[in-house]
Amino acid sequence: MKEESELRNYPLLEEDIQKLKEKFEKNLTENPLSSDFVFLGEILRKQDELDKAIEVLIKGLKNNPHNITARFILGKIYYERWMIDEAKKEMEEVIKHAPDNVNAGKILIQIYISEGRLDQALHLALSTLVFHPEDNELIETVEEIKKEILMYRKDKDSMEAQNPESLSEEDFEFVDTEIYTETMADLYLEQQLYERAIKILEKLLETYPENDNIRMKLEQARTYLQESKKSEE
Repeated sequence: MKEESELRNYPLLEEDIQKLKEKFEKNLTENPLSSDFVFLGEILRKQDELDKAIEVLIKGLKNNPHNITARFILGKIYYERWMIDEAKKEMEEVIKHAPDNVNAGKILIQIYISEGRLDQALHLALSTLVFHPEDNELIETVEEIKKEILMYRKDKDSMEAQNPESLSEEDFEFVDTEIYTETMADLYLEQQLYERAIKILEKLLETYPENDNIRMKLEQARTYLQESKKSEE
């Protein structure tokens, strides 16, 4: 779609933006069910007409409730206005249907951190990292959240607080064991990242040695890995 391509190559000349804006407004007047509300909402956001952008996006989502792009733009506006509850609702909906949306993931992670929900922030960061393993910002975020969780638990247990730089490898392994979940292992398996899935399942099995379901998944992951290596030979 030409208009979508033009928006992606933003910024445009002001007169071109205005023409697109008028075109989308006209299209929506003629066909309220049109998906052009997404592009109009983005133009309004970029022009800092945030109230109007919110109005357009909310109205459009009533007719197109599954439009993930529109929900992301709306959630981003809410977040920039620090309307946290509203932003969280939209970003959670985006992640529910598009777990690989890294920008929505990063915003939602920061929201969880601001609410003190560190375990949930870490779980989301790791889940997002499954789809974007080379994202350095996500990798750094994971490490920072781990440090915060560990420091909080040490303080909570009335232990002497340590500087994050002094935390040992064993400390981080303790945190890792608690946040490694079957859900993450399943995500890795879906992405055919068998070695990572095996690492998680092995840690889980150390913690829950009587769990037959984890043991079965671990055996399957090892089988998949062997078959994958054979096919590459």
